[in-house]
Amino acid sequence: MMIKQLAILAAAGTLTACWGAPPDEKILNGLCVDLISGDTRILEDIAVEAGTDLNGFCACYAKTIVADTAKTALHKDAINAMVAARNDGERGVEAAAQHVESQIESGEIDTFTAEQLDSTGDDYQLVSEEMRAAGGVCPL
Repeated sequence: MMIKQLAILAAAGTLTACWGAPPDEKILNGLCVDLISGDTRILEDIAVEAGTDLNGFCACYAKTIVADTAKTALHKDAINAMVAARNDGERGVEAAAQHVESQIESGEIDTFTAEQLDSTGDDYQLVSEEMRAAGGVCPL
């Protein structure tokens, strides 16, 4: 029985290697792109602050967050809520964050707190700073 389980785990690892990034990394990368696309000010900030483009930043962001498994679920929930807020109107990233914060305060969102939402913004900023320090390249 144990040998069978090990074989399944080995096969799963091989498939992951063949298909590229792990699912959570792909999900976070896609959410990041969806969140930031079309927000000219944030795109300019990424170019200046991180020294990269949207795809480079989001790939690094996703890789960084999945490296800390304690943050992955929070980021998926929070960024998904912000993407929904952007898609719900003509909001930029910052306005979407404010909208999500109001949803938290009203009890409409109860899967994370305002402090946790703020921490996702801090993580975005940290990735940007680390990329700038590494010359626009993901340090991971």
